[in-house]
Amino acid sequence: MVDSFGDGWNGATYTVTNFAGDVVASGSLEEAAWSVDNDNYQGAEFGYDYFCLAPACYQISVEGGSYPGEVSWQMQTEAGDILASGGATYSSFSPDDQPVTASIGDAVCGCTEEGACNYDATATDDDGSCEYESCAGCTDNTACNYDADALIDNGSCCFDNCVTVNMIDSWGDGWNGAVYELSSVDGTLIGSGTIEAGSTGADTYCLGSGCYSITVTEGSFPGEISWNISGAFAGLVQGVAGETVTFNVGSGDQCVVGCDVPYACNYDAATNISDITLCVFDGCTGCTYESATNYDEGAVIDDGSCNFEIANPCPADLNGDGSVSTADLLEFLTAFGQEC
Repeated sequence: MVDSFGDGWNGATYTVTNFAGDVVASGSLEEAAWSVDNDNYQGAEFGYDYFCLAPACYQISVEGGSYPGEVSWQMQTEAGDILASGGATYSSFSPDDQPVTASIGDAVCGCTEEGACNYDATATDDDGSCEYESCAGCTDNTACNYDADALIDNGSCCFDNCVTVNMIDSWGDGWNGAVYELSSVDGTLIGSGTIEAGSTGADTYCLGSGCYSITVTEGSFPGEISWNISGAFAGLVQGVAGETVTFNVGSGDQCVVGCDVPYACNYDAATNISDITLCVFDGCTGCTYESATNYDEGAVIDDGSCNFEIANPCPADLNGDGSVSTADLLEFLTAFGQEC
């Protein structure tokens, strides 16, 4: 144990634990079995404790104390071989520091779980380091985002279209407040992103075939911003800050620009990008009822001009007076026998 200032560890203590969590040794420079104090300040400059450990893996942590930056230590064998070393493992100056692992005897510290990314077949003691993210990805080679290096499938496989938004900043200081928004053609927001710092950034999406749009705002320095989309239909889509671009994903043209006004002559029900300037309202009027005598199969808009032949509801009313009577019979007898 060493204190660089020479006034002891000022309350810092070390703890040695096995991987079961049992404390097998603890102490401090102030309570060392042997120490040296050169009398320049109150407290020792260095010292040591000694103890016997069974072959296994252990963790050493040093916590507490008023001046953690002065603290350092080494774990050595009786022969002087250094097994582990470090400083204060937790303090207000370095709260994320972790305990140091030491291997004693023939013990091998590592991950012993076979399904983990960092599995070590030679490890005898599991040190808690197993992780499952660095080797995770899509393991299905029929997916568009198949990762040949992935060992664990993380459910990210995409069987539609893999589309990547690539962001670039020419100055290299991020997009300075600018963001992109990716939406479907009906205005549903799918995702957004930016470059917080640096020159490049990328976001990947799994999109079904269809029509989409991307809007990029300007931020503080729009002249530095550019972007492109890979995976879109018909090649690379690209642009700069302050614009909205519509693009297709999948096969064929999914973005249909046209007239979506139902009573227009050129109404197109497949339109998903409305442009009413294309609508035509003249030249397509006429009679649209097939039962009319003047039905116009080319008419789109009915103009009320239809004519209909209405059958006589009372065919025996020969004189048209609204009733069938003796007068109608006389009409019939008068005409009876005449050649037509």
